[in-house]
Amino acid sequence: MNEGSKKGFHGVLTKLLLSLLLLTIPVYLIALSVLGSAITNVKNRITSSVFSDLDRFTAGLETDLERVKLFQLMLKNDENVQFLSTAQGVISDYDKIALYKELQSKFDLIISNSSFIDDLAIDFLDFDLRLSYVTGRTAIPPKDLKIYAEEDFSDGWLKTSYGQAELDRRVSDVLSYTLYMKTVRAGKTKIHYVLRMNIALNKFHKLLQDFKIGQSGSALILDRAHGFLIDPSSGGELAGLVSQRIQEHPDPAGDFSDGQFNLTYNNQQFAVMYKTSEALNWTVAVFVPEKEIMGEVQGQRRMLYALIVVTIVSIIGFSYVIYRQIHKPIRVLFNAMRQVERDRYDTRIPSRRNDEFDYIYIRFNQMIQRIESLIQKDYLQQIRIKQSELNQLQAQINPHFLYNCFYIIYRMSKERDYDSIAEMTDYLGRYYQFLTYNSGSDEVLLEEEIGHSAAYLKIQQIRFESQLAFEIDVDSALGGIPVPRLILQPLVENVIVHALEKSARDMFVLIRAERVGDALELSVEDDGPGLHEERRRKLIKELEIEREHPETSFALWNIHWRIRYKYGLDYGIAIGHREHDGFLITIRLPAE
Repeated sequence: MNEGSKKGFHGVLTKLLLSLLLLTIPVYLIALSVLGSAITNVKNRITSSVFSDLDRFTAGLETDLERVKLFQLMLKNDENVQFLSTAQGVISDYDKIALYKELQSKFDLIISNSSFIDDLAIDFLDFDLRLSYVTGRTAIPPKDLKIYAEEDFSDGWLKTSYGQAELDRRVSDVLSYTLYMKTVRAGKTKIHYVLRMNIALNKFHKLLQDFKIGQSGSALILDRAHGFLIDPSSGGELAGLVSQRIQEHPDPAGDFSDGQFNLTYNNQQFAVMYKTSEALNWTVAVFVPEKEIMGEVQGQRRMLYALIVVTIVSIIGFSYVIYRQIHKPIRVLFNAMRQVERDRYDTRIPSRRNDEFDYIYIRFNQMIQRIESLIQKDYLQQIRIKQSELNQLQAQINPHFLYNCFYIIYRMSKERDYDSIAEMTDYLGRYYQFLTYNSGSDEVLLEEEIGHSAAYLKIQQIRFESQLAFEIDVDSALGGIPVPRLILQPLVENVIVHALEKSARDMFVLIRAERVGDALELSVEDDGPGLHEERRRKLIKELEIEREHPETSFALWNIHWRIRYKYGLDYGIAIGHREHDGFLITIRLPAE
């Protein structure tokens, strides 16, 4: 490489580096802008998704708790409850027990149809009787009687409270809905019965645990009216801070229906989103570490910053030079070699370079040109050899029975059997017409090849009279398929020469043609003496020797390799096996 080329190379490298910097800076500025927009879009999508989940969650709570109240109203209007509340002194103990059992059955039905209600109880104050799903029939506890006496009904007769109750043989935290039924006479209030439904708070804990966002997020419910917090973490400090901030954080409309804010706890930033149900006066909130939501995007941002610094300094410029000066020339050479692998020997690599690759390209072109010349020379030589072999092989397929035919005609003329003479000469004419006709092609239609074999068999049938019978089974739809000339008649001739002429018994010959998948199979089958298994295996082995034809069975070897030369190694002759005496040969050809 001369000095001028080196200077030129260094000049190009400098231009490439400067161009790369000028192109890279705007690209990364755009990337930063796109990343910022992506972060905003991701955050908005996550927020929208969380608020949609909050809407579904609060709607589900409203529906489930509304069903609880509906069950309570059903019991309030139940005729048995109404009757018991006013039947003091007018009902027998037996009737009371019957009514108790009927109410207990209704309790069972309500509990089984509600996924929330854990206990259902009615306190009949006139009887000092409590009917409960959990505890059955008991007296009303004194503390509850005291509560009833001191209850303030200025805010209504349906009360919501939080406390503890016995559920499933243990005391649990519960949410209670209590409905008072009373009458007011002469300014005095009389409570007839109290209907209470208890819901275990652990049900809400499980719902909140299933509802949490992310791996380390949490959820809670804040009952604003009673200042009660339902928190699966059982009094966690973070949940308390979230609850406090929700009550201090109105949304832009000035109420507490929904909103979002960020909260810092233990040096960690949390995203808080909440939704308030007006029907329940409950606020459902979810809070999750912000890095869990945006961590992947923030990480990509940091990686982008690092990549900008590093790549502008070295990697991009160096990689681009490597690509232009080494990778791309190698790729050109690789693609050229792939073309040569596909037998495209006219492939050439144009070169206007002034470096080591220019030398490689020139030598590659010279090498491919020499290979192309050698291949063309060898290919033409092989074609000539194969054509010569084919001509020689086909020339050896001669009608060796000509003299026998003349003798048969002579004998029939002596006997003045003119009809047989006419028939014999007709078939003999057809036979030799097929042999001597030159269409310039090595192929004929299957129906013509079959007709030639049929003419040969007719001649032999006249010769051997009743000793020979034959049948041709060929679908007419296959008659138009082109096949090589003189591949079927030599097989039929083998049957006559090697089986019929050496046997005194009658013989039947079957010619069949059928399509098997994408192949056309022609078979010649006879019921003659056949071959011993050892001889059959030897014959199969002899057929596979390409360059050396066997002393016997030359016709089979001839046809076998003619077909292979023409269509490939997947086609040719197969020696079959019959269960009884006889011989089976199958020719396999492409059907298309």
